[in-house]
Amino acid sequence: MKFHAANKRVNDAEYRQGRLVLQSWPQVFDLGLTLKCNLQCIMCGSRYLPQIDFDPPCLERLAPYLRYGRRIVWNDSGEILSSSRTPQFLELMKASRPPQSSVSTNLLLVDRYIDDILDSGLTDLNVSVDAVTREMYESIRIGGRWDRLIANLELMQRRKAERRTDWPRLTFVFVAMRRNLDQMVDYVDFARRYGAIRIVITRLQPINEDFKARELPSLDEEKAVYRQALVRARAIGIDIVHTFFNNAVLLDEIALETQTDGEGCPPSSAAPAPPDPLPQSPLPTSCLPPLASLHRRRIAPGWGDVPICPSPWTEMFIQADGKVRACCFSPEVLGDLHDQTLPEIWNGPRYQSLRRRILARDYSACPGCHYLAGTLAAGTDPIIQRLGEIEEPIREQARWLEVYAADLDRLADGRRRLGRGRVSERLHGLVAMLQALARVLGKSLVAGPALARAFQQQRRINRHVIEIDLRTDEFARRPREDMDVLADVERLSAHRPPARCAHSTAGLDRDEAQDPMDALFYSARFVCHETPGRLRAGQRIDVPLSVRNAGAVAWPVEGDHAVKVAYSWYHDNGALCLLDGLRTPLARSPQPGEVIDLGAVLQAPDRPGRYILRWDLVYDPYAWFAYRGSPPLDVDVVVEGAHTKIGGSSKIMVNPNSITRILHPPTP
Repeated sequence: MKFHAANKRVNDAEYRQGRLVLQSWPQVFDLGLTLKCNLQCIMCGSRYLPQIDFDPPCLERLAPYLRYGRRIVWNDSGEILSSSRTPQFLELMKASRPPQSSVSTNLLLVDRYIDDILDSGLTDLNVSVDAVTREMYESIRIGGRWDRLIANLELMQRRKAERRTDWPRLTFVFVAMRRNLDQMVDYVDFARRYGAIRIVITRLQPINEDFKARELPSLDEEKAVYRQALVRARAIGIDIVHTFFNNAVLLDEIALETQTDGEGCPPSSAAPAPPDPLPQSPLPTSCLPPLASLHRRRIAPGWGDVPICPSPWTEMFIQADGKVRACCFSPEVLGDLHDQTLPEIWNGPRYQSLRRRILARDYSACPGCHYLAGTLAAGTDPIIQRLGEIEEPIREQARWLEVYAADLDRLADGRRRLGRGRVSERLHGLVAMLQALARVLGKSLVAGPALARAFQQQRRINRHVIEIDLRTDEFARRPREDMDVLADVERLSAHRPPARCAHSTAGLDRDEAQDPMDALFYSARFVCHETPGRLRAGQRIDVPLSVRNAGAVAWPVEGDHAVKVAYSWYHDNGALCLLDGLRTPLARSPQPGEVIDLGAVLQAPDRPGRYILRWDLVYDPYAWFAYRGSPPLDVDVVVEGAHTKIGGSSKIMVNPNSITRILHPPTP
């Protein structure tokens, strides 16, 4: 089953609803498997950190939850290939294989593990290279060897060609500094030559004030060079992004300057390539901010128009020392895997407090966050942003043209007034007419270009509005299945386990409103169960269950798409402990109205405590029956230590006729 796909649907819905206690798990795991590194780069502060690896006990606690992640960043600080535990890390990557996974590396040691890397399921390899010449590279990456880098880049190309694969894709990362800024344009051709499909230009984060004064370029300098690199990348067909500047806006600026450069130059015959699609926020576009400028991203914390940051709902950043934070920019520690399990951290009081603050748009604990100050555009609609940028210049030009038109009207009206009225009135009209004439003569020199600019800006607005209309039409034409999935997720997220649900028949016979189409298939009733009220930690048993097919269709029980009995564990406060436990297949296909008896496999949580066990059916791999409105069965269970004597059970019999049939089955 694709756990990450089901988890993403639930997680997105919980983010939109602003829930504090989540039933889903993080979609993104950002791990620091090691802080060790074989280089001493001049701009990197990692060399001042302890050179440690991820603690094995913490990794064991984390590993079961990695299957729910759709994206895993295995390491972005330190050099993962320089660790003594690199083989174990690569085996973990092979076992997990999420849809998206990446590793950052300087590539100098890749020849030792080239085959394991190609077999690991990595989708992206981020290669840190900041120069196109030996002298510049070795002056930035202290300890690095240019010849070894080039040899390993060529080795990677050969091995991928031998295997006839494009994976992992190479992304070249370039940290822009004063010393290497003039190499950024040539860097585009360098990256293309050695197999990169994407270039990421990052703005320097100085490690101290002295280094900042020496190496941090001004925004104008960096923007001017990046624009040249962007044009070159579009020309040769390689993707390029900057962590501070937005490609869509820069391309519009370049196109406008080409069309009206102040010297009457004709428009370029080669239109720029369309901008890359940016990831969309799950929030509606009505709450997105009309940014005045994408190049002055200074947003006051708590500003009501800032979209809600998704990181506290979707992401978990885990350092090599086991400390857990919401993201790489957040300084607030939310837990420690040495002392807590992942569920205890994920739905713990610190995570809930952070979500509550972010819902109130309190970003005071997020200094230096790129979501707010650098890459807010990645979470908003680029069309909306471009409209926001165009709107104010259009208004200014409209006001200018109104004044120009008013002066022309004064001149026409002044000629009529000069022949009428008293002498003083005539003199006053003459002075006003001369002033208007002076303004008109002065503005006539620039009236033509101003009208042209206004016309071009208006055409851009019309084009962007048409894009929005087309996007709306495309959304309206989506298949019905996609809309059904969204409805299912909303229904799932609205259904939360009760804080207390004692052993009673109320949870078995309730008949809540259910979609008629769903009720044809996703309809079941638990008739009888013998779930023990106490279990030992980690104990595995078979629990007798009786389930009635309350739908109108027989359930399939064979093949890849079969109905099975499964369960989830919740803490007694309602927080999710385990979303998907062991699954038990049905021995035969029950017809509508038929009751089937089985022994369902159940394994208790590893930690003692009070839990809520939720029995349910699942149509693998599509949906849980509870997601479609069928009532599950909730049972209180006490999990005790491994050596505690266990006794007693909570046997519930709801339908006497069904129990008689279980104890005394009819003879054939």
